[in-house]
Amino acid sequence: MTSYFQGKQMVNDYLDQFHDLIYDSGYTDKKTIIVKFRHGLDRQIASALAGMASGRLPDTNPKAWFKLAIQMDQNHAADKAFQTSHQQAHYGCNIPLLSQVFPPLLPSSMAFLTSSGPF
Repeated sequence: MTSYFQGKQMVNDYLDQFHDLIYDSGYTDKKTIIVKFRHGLDRQIASALAGMASGRLPDTNPKAWFKLAIQMDQNHAADKAFQTSHQQAHYGCNIPLLSQVFPPLLPSSMAFLTSSGPF
């Protein structure tokens, strides 16, 4: 039953299984094929496809839908890889401890706190 859905696999892999399922089911109506394909996609990709304000693909061209879904999936994977590498570069560096940047105040250096000054 899960083979009807993309799950965590890439769109290319899902599409290979989807083609087999469409062939086995005997579906030939292009609109039905697109609806079934979109239904099984990862929610992020399906939402992005549904939310296209301009350049919406015709419901009679499954190959165009497949190609766009693959492109969106690849873009998502590249963005995720970039974000991961950026976070590792940013957070993986040696960040000094606060006590190394601002050494603790010693009693002798706190004399200014008790002196009567302009404040």
